Amino acid sequence: MSGNAFFVSTRAARTLFGKATDAQVNKALAIGLTRIGVRIKDAAALEMRSVFDRPTPYTMKALQLKSAEKTHAVPRAFVGFKDKSGSFIANGADAGAIMAGRAHYLRPQVFGGSRPLKALESRLRRAGAMGAGQYALPGWAAKMDAYGNMSKGEIVQVLAYVGGFGEVGGDKNTTAAGKARLRGKGVEYFALKARRGGLGPGIYRRLGRGGQARIQQVLKFIDRTPQYRVLFDFFGVAERTAAAHGEEIMRDALAQVLFTGKG
Repeated sequence: MSGNAFFVSTRAARTLFGKATDAQVNKALAIGLTRIGVRIKDAAALEMRSVFDRPTPYTMKALQLKSAEKTHAVPRAFVGFKDKSGSFIANGADAGAIMAGRAHYLRPQVFGGSRPLKALESRLRRAGAMGAGQYALPGWAAKMDAYGNMSKGEIVQVLAYVGGFGEVGGDKNTTAAGKARLRGKGVEYFALKARRGGLGPGIYRRLGRGGQARIQQVLKFIDRTPQYRVLFDFFGVAERTAAAHGEEIMRDALAQVLFTGKG
C-alpha cells in the first residue's frame, strides 16, 4: 500500500522554480518532496492514533518514508507501510508499483473490504483445528493485552496445544506428557469446527474436572472473511497535508539549493 506523498512534474517545477537549471530543479525537488513526505508521515501517524483503538507500537512503526533521489529523472517521495520482513523498498525500484501491489494488514483499514489471512489462522488450518473456509476471532474468554488484542502468550499456548507449529519448529508443540501435566492441573484445550450442542465452532479452554469443569471460548470461528469499513483516510491525509504545506516547502528547498548550495 502506498501514497504518492507529493508529486511535481519537471514542467510544473519550471513554473514554480523559474530559471533554475535541470540539476537544481531535481535537487530542490528531492529535498522538498522528502520534507513533504516527513510532514505526511507525521500527519498520518496522528490520524492513526486518532482513529485506531490503542494502536500497538508495531502498527505505529509500520509507517515508512522513502526519500526522493535527486539522481532520478523524476524525483518522487513515497509514504507507505513496510512489510513483515521490515524492508520498505529497494533503491532505484519503481516504488509506486511495488508498494501498490503489496498486501498489508492495515490495507483493509484504508480501502475497506476483507483482511488477509492471519498467521494464526493459517497454522490452525494446517493443524486441522479449523476448517479451510473458517476465520478466527477472539472468543469471550480470550486473554487480551493492553492494546485490545489477543494475548501473544495465549496464542502460542493454543497453537502449541493443537499442534499448530507444524514440522518446522515442531518442538514448540505441546507433547503428550505436557498435555497430561496440564490436565493434572485441570487445564485442557479442544477445538470444534462445527457446532456441538450449545458450543459454536471455535477453540475452548476447559478448567476443572468432571461436572465442576468450566468451558470458556478462547477463539470463535466464523465461515466468512471478516469485513472492514474504511477507517483510516490515508490518502486524504496525504493530499491535505501536501496541499497545505507543499508549495512553501518547495520554495524553501529551491532557496536552499540556489543560495546555499547545500542539499
